[in-house]
Order: sequence, then C-alpha cells, then structure tokens
Amino acid sequence: MDDPVAKKPKLEDCIAEESGRRAVSETVLECGKISAEDVSLKGDEGNKKPVQECDVGITEFISKHEGFHGIIKQRYSDFLVNEINMEGEIVRLTDIDVPSCDANQKNVDETSSTPVLTDNQLDELKLLAQGKAEDTQVLIKVGEDKLRRSQIHQAIREQSPLLISQTKDVDNTKCIVVTRSDCPDKDDTSAGWKRQSRQEPWRHKDNNYCHCVLYKENKDTMFAINLLAKYLRLRPNMITYAGTKDKRAKTCQLISMYRVTATRLYALNKKLRDMVLGNFSYNKEPLALGDLKGNHFLIVLRSITANNIQLQQAMSSLKKYGFINYYGMQRFGTTSVPTHLVGRALLRSSWQEAIDLILKPRHSGVDPIYEVRRCWSTDHDAAKALKLLGHRTCPEHHLLNGLKNKDENDHVGALSCIPRNNRLIYVHAYQSYLWNRLTSQRIKQFGLFPIVGDLVIQADTLTDTNEDVGDVSATASQKKIFVEPTIVTDGNISAYTIHDVVLPLAGYDVMFPQNAIGALYKTWLAEDGLVLDDLKHKVKDYSLRGAYRHIMVCPKDLTWQVITYNDPHIPLVLSDMEKLRGDKLDVEVTEGAHKALKLEFTLPPSTYATMALREVLRQDTSAVHQTSLTTAAMENKSSVDASNSSVKRETINEQEKK
Repeated sequence: MDDPVAKKPKLEDCIAEESGRRAVSETVLECGKISAEDVSLKGDEGNKKPVQECDVGITEFISKHEGFHGIIKQRYSDFLVNEINMEGEIVRLTDIDVPSCDANQKNVDETSSTPVLTDNQLDELKLLAQGKAEDTQVLIKVGEDKLRRSQIHQAIREQSPLLISQTKDVDNTKCIVVTRSDCPDKDDTSAGWKRQSRQEPWRHKDNNYCHCVLYKENKDTMFAINLLAKYLRLRPNMITYAGTKDKRAKTCQLISMYRVTATRLYALNKKLRDMVLGNFSYNKEPLALGDLKGNHFLIVLRSITANNIQLQQAMSSLKKYGFINYYGMQRFGTTSVPTHLVGRALLRSSWQEAIDLILKPRHSGVDPIYEVRRCWSTDHDAAKALKLLGHRTCPEHHLLNGLKNKDENDHVGALSCIPRNNRLIYVHAYQSYLWNRLTSQRIKQFGLFPIVGDLVIQADTLTDTNEDVGDVSATASQKKIFVEPTIVTDGNISAYTIHDVVLPLAGYDVMFPQNAIGALYKTWLAEDGLVLDDLKHKVKDYSLRGAYRHIMVCPKDLTWQVITYNDPHIPLVLSDMEKLRGDKLDVEVTEGAHKALKLEFTLPPSTYATMALREVLRQDTSAVHQTSLTTAAMENKSSVDASNSSVKRETINEQEKK
C-alpha cells in the first residue's frame, strides 16, 4: 500500500516563513512588468542594467532552509551538460575517429573539406550556376599541382551539379575552365558531361543522415551550428539537433546532417576551436527538436559558505521536493534588452520595434558588436553597419543583410533572413516570461498543493510536450503525443500532488486553468497589447500552439559531494574531451582554503539546472549577480596571494638579518 505522505507531501510546510514575504513577492512581481518603454530604442540613453530574475517573473522559493553563498559557473568548466537520447542513454564523446566503413576515404575527404576556392571565385561560380553571369565560363588558374587541381574540381562539384569543370592550357598556363551544363564549350561537350556524371555516389544506401556528437566549450548551440554550416557550405537549417545547450559550459549533444560524410566532418576538427565532432554513425532518420529524454548535469558550486547541516537541509529538500520549474535566465539573455521584449514585438506585428530592439546598442563593455548596433541606431544604414560587422556570423548579420537587400518597407522579409530557430527564440522567450509570472502568482496565491480548477498531468507522463516540440519542428510534433491535461475537481483532487500540476504556455491550442490563474492569462496578455488570437499569427513562423509545463520538478539520480581546494583556477571535474585526452585531476586537497559543492543529476527536457541551484543557494542566478560574486572571489584570492607574498618576503628579510 502506498504511503499517503509520500503520495502527497505537504510541501506547503516547506514554504519559507519569512516576515513580509508576501509583500516582497508582490513588489517583485510588479518588477517583472518590464517593457520596451523601459529600454530606450534610441542610442544609449535610458539603458537599464542587465536583466535580473525579478524582471522575468522568477520570485518564489519552496524550501525553508537558510540560504548560503556559492558561485555558479565561476569557471565554465564547472558546468558539464550531456544530452540524454531517446533510448535514455547519456550522450558522450568517446571516439573522434571515422567509422570503419569510411576509413579508406579518410584522406580524400580531409582534403575535399578544406576550402580551396576564394570568396570571389565562389561568387563567380554562384552567378554562373544561376545563369546570371556576364560570361559563359569562369577561369581558375591552377598551375601544375595535380592534387590542388583535384581539390578544386571536387569543390566545384560540391557547389552545384550544373557546373562542369575541365583542365585546359590557356596562354601556356594550366587553368580550370568552368561552364554551365546547358552551355558547355562545343568542342568538349562529351568530356564535360562525362566529368559531371563522375560525382562520388552516396555509399550508405538508405542511411542518408550522418549523426555525430557535438562537443563544445563556452559556445551556444546556435553559434556552433552556424559555424559548422559555414564550413560545410550548408544552410544552418540543414543541420538538425534535439535541443539547445548552455553557452557557458562544456556540453555534448547529438546533431545530424543529410548526406554529409563522417570523414568530411572528421576533417573539420582540425579547424574547429573549442569544438569537436565525434562518435559518427549513419541513420535513416534525422534528429528533430524534442528528440531527447533530458539532460545530465555535473556541476561545481565554488566558494560555498554552508556548514554540513545547511548543506544536508538544502540537498534533502531538493531531492525530496524538487524546485519551481522556472525558465532560467539563459532564456532571456544577459543584456539590457531581454529576448522576450523582441518576442512580444513580433507577436504584436510591431516589426520596426522588433528590428530596433535586436539592433539596439547594449553597454559597450559587454557588447562585442556595440559599434555596429550604434551605427544602426544612429543612421539606420544597414550597408554601413554591415561593413563594421565584417565577416562575423550572427543573427544581427543576417538581419542587416535582409535590411540591405529587401525593400525598405519589407520588415517581415528582413526579419525572415534571421535563421528560423534564432527567431523562434524570441517568441518562445515571451511565452516563458508569461509562464514564469503566472507560476509565481500561482504559488504565491494558492501555495504548494492542488486546488480546484488546476490542470494536472501525472508527473511521469509529460516528457515531450514542451514548446520546442509544439512550435518549432513539424517533424518532431508529428512524432510526439500532445498530452491533454485533466481538470482538478472536488472529486479527484486527492489523487494529485503539486508535482502533477501544469500551467499552459500561452497558445491557440491549449486549455487554461478553470480558476483565478486561468483568468490572468487574458489580463496579462492584454497588458502587453495582445489577445489570444494573436498567438495564431498571420506569419506562420510566429504562431504559438502552446503546450503544458509542470510547475514543479524533482531531479533524478541526485548525488552530491563536498570538495576542498586551494587554487580557484584548477578544474574540479573532467569533461568528456579531457577524459578522451587522458587528463587527470589534481590530487584532492583534504583541508583546502575553499569549499565547493559537486552535484550530479538528471532533468527532463527544457528544464533549467540553474533553477535547481537557485533553490539550493536561495540566491539570484542572473549573470550580473553571479559575475559580481566571481569578481569578488578573484579579488579576494589576489589579496590573499599578495598578503602571503608579503609575509614570505618579510620572512626572507628576517632570515637574512640573522
């Protein structure tokens, strides 16, 4: 027989009983109503400080233990993330060699993946393939190097099946002459067509997709995907993945590409920095967003001040009750222009506002393209801003290109030049912002137990119905079952706990709670100039079907350990790449000057580990706050080092006097 206490723990007993808590929460919830008006769209005047938790609805805690000091991501190597695939296996980088079936092609593919054509030559070939070139052929001087000629022929074939390349002597110089298949040189028609037909066949039958592990350090997933697409000369949407991973971390995840050989990807490792591709395989199906069971985390919190009793209370609460399933700060960016404001502008069809927010200058100290943004803010001259941007690949580059090349009134077209997944980050951020605020209000107003009118889905059955599956990928949404919630009534309320309660992500195809929280959706949408019908947007990419998300989550397989150390610069955990290289950790210090908490656990998809850490520490997880803690810790170390150095010098002087 089930233990009734285990079935329905009284989590309300765990609510912090702090004086004035309700008043503070109400003030903080008001703080969450940040608006575009708070973020000046002109120049730098009115720039606010970077977004903080209260700005995006993160205000409540469930535990009652005393909070303590600890630094999240003092070093990005303190935060390791490994995807969990659909078979429930942890995705790890264990092998960076090519599959045995490709081994004999390794040298050929390595050379063919190396860019051998200049940007000007590529532009000329593109115009020729499109039939827009002024001349009927492109001439490339190559000399006597046969290997180089082979590489160029291969590179040309990869550009377009319409291009035919032949080696000829032109003015006593070896050249490659490139023509279009519908206008070949009359003297060499047969040779030209023969050369075109000799393209390397795909050797993996029905397994048209190459899957591999992407290992990255201190880079976000979209940056990594865009970089790979650039090197492979693919559109970014031709590289698919199951979910995005943290930037300031060392992460492993699966990616897939259509008919790109493993050996070609293997060769990229020579040019990639802080990124590695490995564990290659061929499959019949591509990956789609949502094709994961969750993520596995190995995290170190440095400079903790908690004693053993505090740690035991904090970790026991996390293991038994879990944490509020807020969308973390990564969802909203770290600058003075949070992503949800851009999303709100897109949903309101305020296209110019969305463009200006994306290109608004951030503080020069943290904005790598500050001058580019300032140029746009001042002159609204896309061509001029692009020159300042150079060859940097980022959403701003795509947007400025669109503004330059589209009609000046085609704002929708200009925005559509940003890769689709990047654009969807904005509208999903608005969904997340609204969900966070409503969740805080639900917990603040009604506590940590089900009430009549709540929506519930049993905690172990909602694994794939998140907004990425519902809105980003048609392929993924066809694979997943959209779980419908049950409404809590007086007759069934005893069957559920707070861990079964869900709130919808606002959308055109979801059910809303049949209580005061449900009514707030329309009210808060209206405050932002929106109605529910706006979520079925006339621009299909911005339509939000909606989904359901549990308001509480318990981590699985949670373990923790206290570590002491002296040097804040040394690693305390090893990543997959470091293990592959054979790196070793320093011998553990038994009585170090500093104390760290090492945690390991698993979370469902779209659940933020930083929100679990927030519950443990009971402190702000925003970048601005964590950076201040890191700075203080490093300044303290410098002060201690200087003091020790001074003591050492004094000791030496005393010894010399003797």
